[in-house]
Amino acid sequence: MPELNFDKQPPELMNAPAATQVEIKFLQADYKVSYTYDSSKAVYARSINGKPHIDKNNNEQLTAANLVVLSTKHVIQDDKGRLEVDMKSGGEAVLMQNGKAIPCQWEHREGDVVRLMKNGKELPFLPGVTYYHVVPDSEPLTEHLTYH
Repeated sequence: MPELNFDKQPPELMNAPAATQVEIKFLQADYKVSYTYDSSKAVYARSINGKPHIDKNNNEQLTAANLVVLSTKHVIQDDKGRLEVDMKSGGEAVLMQNGKAIPCQWEHREGDVVRLMKNGKELPFLPGVTYYHVVPDSEPLTEHLTYH
Protein backbone atom coordinates (compact mmCIF):
# COMPACT_ATOMS: atom_id res chain seq x y z
CA MET A 1 0.00 0.00 0.00
CA PRO A 2 1.38 3.47 -0.86
CA GLU A 3 2.51 5.77 1.94
CA LEU A 4 0.02 8.56 2.56
CA ASN A 5 1.32 12.12 2.94
CA PHE A 6 -0.99 14.26 5.06
CA ASP A 7 1.09 17.43 4.57
CA LYS A 8 -0.35 18.16 1.15
CA GLN A 9 -3.81 17.96 -0.34
CA PRO A 10 -4.57 15.20 -2.81
CA PRO A 11 -4.63 16.59 -6.36
CA GLU A 12 -8.31 15.58 -6.61
CA LEU A 13 -9.14 18.10 -3.88
CA MET A 14 -7.61 21.08 -5.66
CA ASN A 15 -10.27 21.17 -8.40
CA ALA A 16 -13.08 19.55 -6.41
CA PRO A 17 -16.46 21.27 -6.04
CA ALA A 18 -17.27 23.19 -2.86
CA ALA A 19 -18.83 21.27 0.01
CA THR A 20 -19.16 23.82 2.79
CA GLN A 21 -22.85 23.03 3.31
CA VAL A 22 -23.69 19.32 3.29
CA GLU A 23 -27.03 17.54 3.77
CA ILE A 24 -27.51 13.77 3.96
CA LYS A 25 -30.93 12.12 3.82
CA PHE A 26 -31.44 8.55 4.96
CA LEU A 27 -34.39 6.16 4.60
CA GLN A 28 -36.34 7.93 7.36
CA ALA A 29 -37.66 11.15 5.84
CA ASP A 30 -37.70 12.91 9.22
CA TYR A 31 -34.00 12.28 9.94
CA LYS A 32 -31.58 14.66 8.20
CA VAL A 33 -27.91 15.05 8.99
CA SER A 34 -26.22 18.25 7.92
CA TYR A 35 -22.78 19.78 8.23
CA THR A 36 -21.36 23.27 7.94
CA TYR A 37 -17.67 23.62 7.20
CA ASP A 38 -15.74 25.85 9.61
CA SER A 39 -12.64 26.93 7.69
CA SER A 40 -11.03 28.52 10.78
CA LYS A 41 -10.96 25.10 12.51
CA ALA A 42 -10.84 22.95 9.31
CA VAL A 43 -13.75 20.79 10.50
CA TYR A 44 -17.38 20.10 9.65
CA ALA A 45 -19.89 20.89 12.45
CA ARG A 46 -22.69 18.30 12.61
CA SER A 47 -26.41 19.03 12.98
CA ILE A 48 -29.44 16.73 13.18
CA ASN A 49 -32.73 18.02 11.78
CA GLY A 50 -31.34 21.57 11.73
CA LYS A 51 -30.13 21.60 15.35
CA PRO A 52 -26.50 21.28 16.49
CA HIS A 53 -25.64 17.67 17.42
CA ILE A 54 -24.18 18.09 20.91
CA ASP A 55 -21.79 15.64 22.57
CA LYS A 56 -23.32 15.00 26.01
CA ASN A 57 -19.84 14.27 27.45
CA ASN A 58 -18.45 17.77 26.85
CA ASN A 59 -21.47 19.85 25.71
CA GLU A 60 -19.77 20.71 22.40
CA GLN A 61 -21.09 20.29 18.87
CA LEU A 62 -19.74 17.20 17.13
CA THR A 63 -17.17 17.89 14.42
CA ALA A 64 -15.17 15.91 11.88
CA ALA A 65 -12.26 16.56 9.54
CA ASN A 66 -13.47 13.96 6.98
CA LEU A 67 -16.99 13.06 5.87
CA VAL A 68 -17.64 9.93 3.82
CA VAL A 69 -20.90 8.93 2.16
CA LEU A 70 -21.11 5.36 0.83
CA SER A 71 -23.86 4.10 -1.43
CA THR A 72 -24.69 0.43 -0.73
CA LYS A 73 -27.34 -2.18 -1.31
CA HIS A 74 -29.92 -2.22 1.50
CA VAL A 75 -32.45 -5.05 1.92
CA ILE A 76 -35.31 -4.79 4.42
CA GLN A 77 -35.33 -8.09 6.32
CA ASP A 78 -38.64 -8.00 8.19
CA ASP A 79 -41.74 -6.01 9.12
CA LYS A 80 -39.76 -4.22 11.88
CA GLY A 81 -37.60 -2.59 9.21
CA ARG A 82 -34.33 -4.31 10.09
CA LEU A 83 -31.82 -3.91 7.30
CA GLU A 84 -29.15 -6.02 5.71
CA VAL A 85 -26.53 -3.56 4.43
CA ASP A 86 -23.96 -4.77 1.89
CA MET A 87 -20.55 -3.54 3.05
CA LYS A 88 -18.58 -5.90 0.78
CA SER A 89 -19.45 -5.16 -2.85
CA GLY A 90 -18.16 -1.59 -3.15
CA GLY A 91 -19.79 1.23 -5.03
CA GLU A 92 -20.20 4.95 -5.37
CA ALA A 93 -18.91 7.28 -2.64
CA VAL A 94 -18.03 10.89 -1.85
CA LEU A 95 -15.21 12.09 0.42
CA MET A 96 -15.55 15.60 1.85
CA GLN A 97 -12.69 17.45 3.50
CA ASN A 98 -11.34 21.01 3.56
CA GLY A 99 -14.73 22.27 2.38
CA LYS A 100 -14.63 20.30 -0.87
CA ALA A 101 -16.11 17.05 -2.21
CA ILE A 102 -14.35 14.29 -4.14
CA PRO A 103 -16.67 11.84 -5.92
CA CYS A 104 -15.01 8.43 -5.81
CA GLN A 105 -15.58 4.69 -5.39
CA TRP A 106 -15.40 2.60 -2.24
CA GLU A 107 -14.09 -0.92 -2.10
CA HIS A 108 -13.71 -3.60 0.52
CA ARG A 109 -11.47 -6.62 0.13
CA GLU A 110 -11.54 -9.69 2.38
CA GLY A 111 -9.60 -9.00 5.59
CA ASP A 112 -9.20 -5.29 4.84
CA VAL A 113 -10.97 -2.03 5.69
CA VAL A 114 -13.17 0.05 3.38
CA ARG A 115 -10.96 2.16 1.12
CA LEU A 116 -11.87 5.16 -1.03
CA MET A 117 -10.41 5.08 -4.53
CA LYS A 118 -10.17 7.64 -7.33
CA ASN A 119 -8.51 6.87 -10.67
CA GLY A 120 -6.89 3.73 -9.23
CA LYS A 121 -5.36 5.51 -6.21
CA GLU A 122 -6.45 5.49 -2.59
CA LEU A 123 -7.62 8.85 -1.26
CA PRO A 124 -5.97 9.94 2.00
CA PHE A 125 -7.86 11.11 5.06
CA LEU A 126 -6.90 14.23 6.97
CA PRO A 127 -5.83 13.68 10.59
CA GLY A 128 -8.82 13.87 12.92
CA VAL A 129 -12.31 12.43 13.21
CA THR A 130 -13.94 10.73 10.21
CA TYR A 131 -17.70 10.14 9.98
CA TYR A 132 -19.04 7.47 7.63
CA HIS A 133 -22.62 7.69 6.34
CA VAL A 134 -24.19 4.72 4.54
CA VAL A 135 -27.14 5.36 2.22
CA PRO A 136 -29.11 2.93 0.03
CA ASP A 137 -28.19 2.56 -3.63
CA SER A 138 -31.84 2.09 -4.66
CA GLU A 139 -31.76 5.76 -5.70
CA PRO A 140 -28.86 7.79 -7.14
CA LEU A 141 -26.44 9.11 -4.53
CA THR A 142 -27.52 12.64 -5.47
CA GLU A 143 -30.97 11.87 -3.96
CA HIS A 144 -29.33 11.31 -0.54
CA LEU A 145 -26.47 13.80 -0.64
CA THR A 146 -26.43 17.48 -1.52
CA TYR A 147 -23.56 19.89 -1.07
CA HIS A 148 -22.49 23.32 -2.22
